[in-house]
Amino acid sequence: MSYVECVSPTLSVEVAAPTALTIGVSPTPPVKPGASLSFTGKLTRTDTGAGIAGQTVTLEQPLGTAVMTGTTDSAGNYELSITASTEPGVYEYQTVFGGTIGLRRAESQALSVDIVEPTLVWTLASAFVGMGLLIASKM
Repeated sequence: MSYVECVSPTLSVEVAAPTALTIGVSPTPPVKPGASLSFTGKLTRTDTGAGIAGQTVTLEQPLGTAVMTGTTDSAGNYELSITASTEPGVYEYQTVFGGTIGLRRAESQALSVDIVEPTLVWTLASAFVGMGLLIASKM
């Protein structure tokens, strides 16, 4: 008598939860060269809306150039502070969460930060207004 052993392989699939990442910046651009910039946002599970704590978030410029990293707090919030470039121009930033075994990767929308020099016209206009007030107060 013979028999055939039948082995049924088990397939285990782990599904990573979908995530979302927001971004904002303060102060609101345009900013002066060398100004302090604070990027804030939140990492959440999109299926539950819950914030995700203790995860690494990276502030990047185009082509994935990492500027700095930080960690989300107990509610999934992050704050990353940098000094703006000293060169005027428009700079793009976004935040990225690389994902984990149980959480999918997420990228925020791109955010443009306009860095501008204060204009000479504004400075001169302010000076003339100040002089006019000084003259008027002496009359």
